[in-house]
Amino acid sequence: MDNRVRNLKSVIKKQLRGQNKSPIRAGVQLGDLYCFVESTDAALLDSLAAAYGTPLLDVEHENPEGVGCTIRVFEREESSPDLPPDGMKIQNCDGRWLVDSPYLACTLDRNHTPPRVTLHLRQPDLAHHLKIYVLWLTLNKVLLLMNRLLLHAAAVKFQGRVILFAGRRGTGKSTVSLALAKQGAVVLAEDHIIAYGADGGIQVSGCNARFRVMPDAEAYLFGNSLKAPVVDVGGVLKKEGNLYDHVKCAPNRAFRPDALCFNVLGSNLALRRIKPQEAVRRIMANTRDVQRFSGGEDFGRYLRLVSELAKALPVYELELSKELEELAELESCLEPIMSRR
Repeated sequence: MDNRVRNLKSVIKKQLRGQNKSPIRAGVQLGDLYCFVESTDAALLDSLAAAYGTPLLDVEHENPEGVGCTIRVFEREESSPDLPPDGMKIQNCDGRWLVDSPYLACTLDRNHTPPRVTLHLRQPDLAHHLKIYVLWLTLNKVLLLMNRLLLHAAAVKFQGRVILFAGRRGTGKSTVSLALAKQGAVVLAEDHIIAYGADGGIQVSGCNARFRVMPDAEAYLFGNSLKAPVVDVGGVLKKEGNLYDHVKCAPNRAFRPDALCFNVLGSNLALRRIKPQEAVRRIMANTRDVQRFSGGEDFGRYLRLVSELAKALPVYELELSKELEELAELESCLEPIMSRR
């Protein structure tokens, strides 16, 4: 475990035991975007970071170098605006964005360097898991306003090519990335990727250095020898390990991607090219649950980034079978991607 993670966890434990009531100041990596975060609720920050699959990091002083964004979270009772329960209202006041919802008020000040984010929870008595959900949704909106899009995807760098593997839960994103790691790939992330426009193209970076596998994948990849805790993921028990302990990995670093694959479960290992219009639809389906919109202008901002991603990359459907032994042929299956110029 990183010493910065270990040191901060001891501070969090003291606060949870009531021994420390001062604000927690920490770092968190959202892909290659390093954020300085602050709150008086240590558990809130810890859970919010975990929602992106990344740990909180200890910082030695209030203004660490390399900060791309500062985030302050606080709670104070306040009446809610007249919006639907899942509604969101967005305004731009000369570079200062205001994001309003029934449970949370947010400001993103892009006139400040680095950009400054304030998240105000209006209902302190809201259940912890609901606080995390509304904070996560709002922070995803902040990322979008900064031209960054969260994807449910794994990513690897394999033989010089950076390939993303997207798909619904249970479609083998982690298994494919770890299987390629056994063949020499570097894993960038296995569940959360942030994509953004840069230098006339697209860059991607991984949020998480953890991985989660089911028993069959564990047996195939690690021979049932994985010493790791078991976690409940949406009602499914999986083992959770640290990428650094098992494979070559490079989370939190930006790369220019070469291809995007959407995993589907089928009967045979196969790779098929997807037309651009279908690629846009699938990217939208992949990101639908992480976004809320406030009118056509807000949706248009999202659609432009999705379209830019679909246009910049060749997009494929990767069909996987339940026979994990077929993953030994994954390199040859990906040959159309590897041979592209």
